[in-house]
Amino acid sequence: ENGFNDGYAKKDDISSKYNKNYKEEYVSSYKEGFKKGENKINLEIENEKKCGFEDGSRGSKTEKNYENELLISSYNEGYEQGYKIYKEKMTEEFRLKGENDALNGNKPMEFDETNQEFKDIYISSYNSKKSEIDAEKENSASAFMGGVVILGAAGAGTVIYKKKKLKK
Repeated sequence: ENGFNDGYAKKDDISSKYNKNYKEEYVSSYKEGFKKGENKINLEIENEKKCGFEDGSRGSKTEKNYENELLISSYNEGYEQGYKIYKEKMTEEFRLKGENDALNGNKPMEFDETNQEFKDIYISSYNSKKSEIDAEKENSASAFMGGVVILGAAGAGTVIYKKKKLKK
């Protein structure tokens, strides 16, 4: 039992420090228990890391009520790794959604309960693309109006020329 508890707690194997009666039996049992405890905690750590990763990949955190700090930190480590992937995916989705809404002339999306960071990415992307589109329209309109004035002047000159020629 002592070996199991020490192994499960990720403590050092202290069997060599035992020097009371039945030392050989105690050390053997301690080492066996230590190995079982160590295997059990390693399996639980790995499971919690996977669980945390899966939750992070979905962007939802499960509240854990463990007393063992190793399990809590393993879950959190897995969660952070999964959330990093989730965040990259959602950042790209909201960026593209904002650009597409602006390109298609849609009003900005309304949000219910979305991560503020993703809202900001969407709004920034939407506004940036909308400004770009508005600037292109303005430049196109200016170029078109300039062409009309020049074309109009050339057309007027031609008409005047023809009229003068016809009067002679």
